[in-house]
Amino acid sequence: MKKVIYSYLLMCFVVFSTNAQVQYLAKNTDANERTNVSVTPNQVYFSFPSMDQSTYLTQIDNKEAGKHFLGEFVAKKQFLFSNRYSYKEPIAPGSSATKIIYRKPDIYFSVKKIEKHIKKELANNKISNEEAIKIYNKVLNVALNVLDEDTQSLERRINSVNRNPSELLKVFVNEVELN
Repeated sequence: MKKVIYSYLLMCFVVFSTNAQVQYLAKNTDANERTNVSVTPNQVYFSFPSMDQSTYLTQIDNKEAGKHFLGEFVAKKQFLFSNRYSYKEPIAPGSSATKIIYRKPDIYFSVKKIEKHIKKELANNKISNEEAIKIYNKVLNVALNVLDEDTQSLERRINSVNRNPSELLKVFVNEVELN
C-alpha cells in the first residue's frame, strides 16, 4: 500500500513539475523570435502592417452606422470594427436564440473600455473633441489592422494593463506602430 501511495505522489510531482516548466518556457520564450515586437529601454513597440480602411468605410451608409458621440466618420469606423470583430452564431439548430462570438476578445473589449474612457474625459473637459476624435481614430485603426495578424504579445501587454483604461489607451496610441 505504501508503494502505491509513494508512486502516486511521485507521479503527481512529475506532472506538476512538467506543467510548471511548460508554463515557464511559455512565459519566457523570446518574443522577438515569434512575433513582430522590438524592445527598447523602458518601451515596447508592436509593429503591424497597415491597410487603408477607406474603401470599406465608403460602403457603409450613415443610417446603417448609426450615431456616435464623436461624429459620423467615427460612427462608420466603429460600425466596421463591431462587424469585423463580432458575429452571431445560433445556439442550437432551429432555435431563434443566438450568441455573439468575439474575434480577439482582449482587443475588442479593450477598445470598448477606451471608448468609455474617452467619453468620460470629454464629459469632464479634460480633452477636446478634436483630440478625442484623433485618439479614438488611432485606436480603431490599430484594432482594424491587427485583426488578422499574430497579436499574442500585444494581447499579453493589453492584459497586463487591462484594469486601467488610460494605460490601455497608451498601449494602443504609443506602443503600436502601423506600417
